[in-house]
Amino acid sequence: MNSAMPRYRPARAWSITFFLFIFMMVNYIDKVALGLVAAPIMSEFNLTPTEFGLLASSFYWLFPIACVAGGFLANKYRAKSLLLIMALMWSLAQLPIIFAGSMVSIMLARILLGIGEGPASSISTHAIFKWFPNERRNLPQTVMLMGATCGLMVASIAIPQIAAKWGWRTCFEVLGVIGLVWAALWWWLGAEGNLDSAAPANNVAPAVERKIPYRTLLCNPTVMSTMMLFFVADWMVVLATTWLPLYLQKGLGFDAVAGGKLFALVVAVSIPINLLVSFISQRMLTSGLSSRKARGAVASIATVVAGLLLIALVAMPVSAMQKVYLLAAAVGLAISVFTLAIGIIGEVVPVSQRGAMLSISNAVATVGTFPAPVITGWLIQSSTGVSSSHGYEMGFLVAAVLMLIGAFVGYKWIDPEKARKALASWNGVPVREAKSSVAGGGALAKDAP
Repeated sequence: MNSAMPRYRPARAWSITFFLFIFMMVNYIDKVALGLVAAPIMSEFNLTPTEFGLLASSFYWLFPIACVAGGFLANKYRAKSLLLIMALMWSLAQLPIIFAGSMVSIMLARILLGIGEGPASSISTHAIFKWFPNERRNLPQTVMLMGATCGLMVASIAIPQIAAKWGWRTCFEVLGVIGLVWAALWWWLGAEGNLDSAAPANNVAPAVERKIPYRTLLCNPTVMSTMMLFFVADWMVVLATTWLPLYLQKGLGFDAVAGGKLFALVVAVSIPINLLVSFISQRMLTSGLSSRKARGAVASIATVVAGLLLIALVAMPVSAMQKVYLLAAAVGLAISVFTLAIGIIGEVVPVSQRGAMLSISNAVATVGTFPAPVITGWLIQSSTGVSSSHGYEMGFLVAAVLMLIGAFVGYKWIDPEKARKALASWNGVPVREAKSSVAGGGALAKDAP
């Protein structure tokens, strides 16, 4: 291979993956912190469940706009710089919460935080793709997204302990400092990958310089169906990060510290589930199976199983701990869908438009999911109140129905190979060329150890 051609460097690629793992960990600690201190905030500001649901959903009000804007910026600017700016924004967004005297102050801070975190996942994924060839992306993607899972686990143990000892405002002071530390280290040690500049034949996306209209990309059945999977999986995760801590305390009767530990258990169980699903998918890909089966079918099956577990939680006479286990499995399967759905979008769209399309996909999911906290809050308030499990479980049942619908759509219409052919044909690229790169082959794959 030509020595000037971009080369896969495993050690450096995995060091960047570690940085992005921490980045996603901080991201999700910030995101879930409000839910973990829901009880003292609701008490201090005398909020109803519906009002707290509105407060929690404010994080997502401008999240989709920021997500799309960040994606288009990722097409033009270095991911390293964009990630640094986002981390600094997260830290600044904690200040209004620290000094909040009303619900409005917290809401404004959460809106600002949502703007800063909107493009985080998609730009991180875009950055990862610059370091790994296609057939090696599932595992680093999973590791990076596990940062989110580990962030939830760390937060669920640390936030209640900090709040109990020093007050809930101290939690946000700590988060501001952590964000600044990560930003300083990333500025010093972070770097930009260059595998995207490889020869066109190595790209999974249509190997052309000319861009495809975004309407064409967004109307592709595979892209639309993948966005549906994003939507239902994100609905479940948003529901869990907002209401699960309070459900464990008020609905199932655990105290704040015990509830935090059980929330950590839910997250811990999701880690091996996520790794297993990712491993199965990647093994299927490297064995030569189509992405329709290895990514599309696996993601759809994971989604339908998660939905059925939520239905079992509501419909079957199970104990409180059994409900925790069922929720843990459902959340783990929902999180695993993100890795596979991101991989589908990444392999279908042109490299030059990948950052924007990943962000648009994330934004579409979020537009649909920011009602989730409010709808669940209304269900809680409309049932027997915050101290009954019934309202929370009705919220889980809504999520279950959505997941079953999403699984059907994904299984029926996700077909990355067909999508690549259609997009390659639109660009005037021979179908044979597009097909030859299905497994991320070419010189990069052959040279990778």
